[in-house]
Amino acid sequence: MIKTYAMNRILLSFTVVAILACGCKKSSTANNSVTYRGVVIRSVCLHSVVQSIGPNYLGESGWVGSFGSQPLNHVFSVQNYCQFGERSIGDTFNFKIVPPQSQNCAYCMEAIDAPTTAYSIEVVP
Repeated sequence: MIKTYAMNRILLSFTVVAILACGCKKSSTANNSVTYRGVVIRSVCLHSVVQSIGPNYLGESGWVGSFGSQPLNHVFSVQNYCQFGERSIGDTFNFKIVPPQSQNCAYCMEAIDAPTTAYSIEVVP
């Protein structure tokens, strides 16, 4: 009887941990009906990294670039670089998430340090 009681407690503990672990996962899904505000923090040859600056946020948290900077939150790579175009570091803008688009423009193949999270975005007024 004691072994059964101990096994039931262990099973219950694992079940509770599994439920809590599933419930704590943050959704990485971007909402395409929300307008976000962002700033370009890295831009090389049409490859851009954007940090969302609120009031709505999206992107990776704790991303550290190769320059040894402090960890950055709410950062992502721009997936649709042809439509987004060349932007300067520090440019701020409002944007919405759009479906992925084919990229048929000329751009350099230079590798840049960028977050793995990427979104296709459209700049809006």
